[in-house]
Amino acid sequence: MLEIVANFGAVLTGLGAGWIVWLGHQLARRQRADAWLENLNHLHGQFWEDPDFAEVREWLASDAAYVALRESIEVRFLRPAHLSRDDYRRIDLLDKFFNFLIRVRLVDSQLDADRDLWGEMSFSFWLEVIGKHDRWHLWVYCKHFFGETRIGRLLSTPEERAASEALLNIRNRLLPQPAP
Repeated sequence: MLEIVANFGAVLTGLGAGWIVWLGHQLARRQRADAWLENLNHLHGQFWEDPDFAEVREWLASDAAYVALRESIEVRFLRPAHLSRDDYRRIDLLDKFFNFLIRVRLVDSQLDADRDLWGEMSFSFWLEVIGKHDRWHLWVYCKHFFGETRIGRLLSTPEERAASEALLNIRNRLLPQPAP
């Protein structure tokens, strides 16, 4: 009888230990999710509150504002020795913007696969803007400097790019070519 009670106690101890492990796992998973959501919430707030990001978003959303960025990108590729302070500042803010999007994409990739807050929080919209036909300078810049990053791999080819020989020639002019 004592042996039966001891075996029963061992089974209960094993079940209790299993229950404790399961509860610990659930708690750790919940803490990771809470930390992830807190991090993403912070990044989302920063995206909308940072005046530098507001300026880059304006360049991307407004045709009139984009002109200055386009000119800075051209100078960056074609006449780097003539890069003005304003050109440098625009390029610097653009780099800051893309590096921020890389961080957001990394945080989003750590979420459960069944949720895509990257898309739901409209971060993907800003990459889609780059694929617009009239933003090809920006597309060339991103492909050149961020092409092998999490963001660069998400960039789609701009509309009508393949059909436009003129754009192909300009892209070849903008991107540094290997020496013959």
